Amino acid sequence: MKKSLWVLGSLLVISCLQVVPAQARERHWVDDDRREIQYDREQLNREREQRHREFDAMMRDLDEENREIDRWQNRQHQHHSDHQEISRIANQKRDDLNRERDRLNRERDQMNRFYDEQNRELDRRNQRLDQRQQRQHQDW
Repeated sequence: MKKSLWVLGSLLVISCLQVVPAQARERHWVDDDRREIQYDREQLNREREQRHREFDAMMRDLDEENREIDRWQNRQHQHHSDHQEISRIANQKRDDLNRERDRLNRERDQMNRFYDEQNRELDRRNQRLDQRQQRQHQDW
């Protein structure tokens, strides 16, 4: 009887010694995964912010071109008598700028959808990690 209790106690100690390092390893992996997700999210947001700055710069350039068209039109009106033709040319240039602005806005929307989806995927990874961690706690 004493020998079987001793064997049973030894098995219990050995199993505890195996479970505790496994729990510690699992926590370490979870922490590593969380850090990786956080790093990926920060990198994604830095990329998104950079792309927004690029789009903002392109829009400012278009705004400046529009102001240049206004200045050109005003100069032409002062020196030429065919105001309709000058207005037609200026309006055509503005239409071209507006088409370019629309294209940039569509591109920006597409970019935002891409980054939103990437963020949702990071959220799903984080959620799976939470579920995995909860299951591990329930198992132990």
